[in-house]
Amino acid sequence: MRCHNKDSARTFALTATAAACLLLTAADAAGQVEFSNLPPAGVPVFDLDWAAFRAGEDSLRIECYYKIVNPRLSYVRRSMTPSDARMGARPGDTVGTAEYYVAAYEINAILASERDPQAAVVSARENYALPTFEETRNPSGYLVNILSTTVAPADYELSVTLTDRVSSSSFTQKKTLSLRDARRDRWPVGGPMFFDPTADAPGVPRFERNGMVLVPSVTRAFAASKDRIAMYLEVYRDVAPGAALLEITAEQRFGRKRQVDTIPVTSPDNLIPIVYKSELPGFKTGEALLRVGLLSAAGKVLGDPFEIPFWVDWSMSGLVEENWDDAVDMLVHIATHEDLKTLRSTPPEGRVTAFAAFWNSKDPSPGTDDNEWQEEYYRRIRYADLHFTTAFMRGWRADYGTVYVKYGEPDEIERHPFERGSKPYQLWYYYAQRRRFLFVDVNGNGEYRLQYPYDGRIR
Repeated sequence: MRCHNKDSARTFALTATAAACLLLTAADAAGQVEFSNLPPAGVPVFDLDWAAFRAGEDSLRIECYYKIVNPRLSYVRRSMTPSDARMGARPGDTVGTAEYYVAAYEINAILASERDPQAAVVSARENYALPTFEETRNPSGYLVNILSTTVAPADYELSVTLTDRVSSSSFTQKKTLSLRDARRDRWPVGGPMFFDPTADAPGVPRFERNGMVLVPSVTRAFAASKDRIAMYLEVYRDVAPGAALLEITAEQRFGRKRQVDTIPVTSPDNLIPIVYKSELPGFKTGEALLRVGLLSAAGKVLGDPFEIPFWVDWSMSGLVEENWDDAVDMLVHIATHEDLKTLRSTPPEGRVTAFAAFWNSKDPSPGTDDNEWQEEYYRRIRYADLHFTTAFMRGWRADYGTVYVKYGEPDEIERHPFERGSKPYQLWYYYAQRRRFLFVDVNGNGEYRLQYPYDGRIR
């Protein structure tokens, strides 16, 4: 995705004609159900997360974690020795008798600040070898890895591009890193690195943290009824010498569920590694928030607490059996009115079957283990909730989220926060689909509203 602030040559002014078009009702806009721009096989869509730890008095170690499920890469069949397969020999090499299916990829990460568009650049070229063709199609198989670099405290834009060297396709993700205030005297807690306490996949690298070996959980998604949320943090005692407790609050973004845990900070060492694990009983599918802070023995807050969004993931039991209304509501971008009406009237004993039948009807590759549309749909739902949620509305219901879920990543975003004679607005372009969406901050409160035409078609 390319993001630009362009000049006013292509500025959209809201005219009386456009304002009149806003009378189109939401029901009219929802008349056509579309879900498009599904990344084809070989486009290396990946999950991305990051964490920041102190590397010195005035420097931070930024760690970027990425995860790719097996079907998102392209593979070639090669003869390699087992050691070369593990160590990343080039796919063109034929050095041995063992047959492998080998993917080759390159990953590049760029940290850009206000003053320096390339404050840090780090890249890697890796191979990923699997023993059978079936494993290349297995959506439960994955690779996870890490890139790291050291920078000074500042606000950064992180851009990570993954290129499949077999298909020559690439995919880019961007994240904002707010680290301007992460200076030594104001930053008592480093992290978090979310990790998977159940990960035991062969070939998945483990990362050592102060004597502990952990596997990053890159999606920040945890199932309330199954897995535990787990994260690694570091407490820096020289920043908060009176620290006695690390307080961690988990709170459902939309709901009343809240739990508070405290961990004693007792070590005399300057760097105190902390591992936090917790069940999430009663949490519903959707966005949740972790709030992390340090307290003194007297209960005084030390330093600035920080907040970390995460996702309580859906599961067949958790979403369908326990949160049926949410399960049906989340289908609004891909289901017809008739589909939704039928599902809402389904009695409890038939809901699991009805839900599975709905998604089976959308499966672009029946007969295989994975349903690409279902996988991609919930990836977009999760992304929208984490990035577009406001104080009033969940991200997948908001206008930004509606467009993102239905059409995927824009090819280009054009931002106009300060334009003479018009309100702040953004343009999202989908070139292959000939669509262009206009969002305007109508009320000046940062909530951008989608403008007509709601389907974005360039007429």
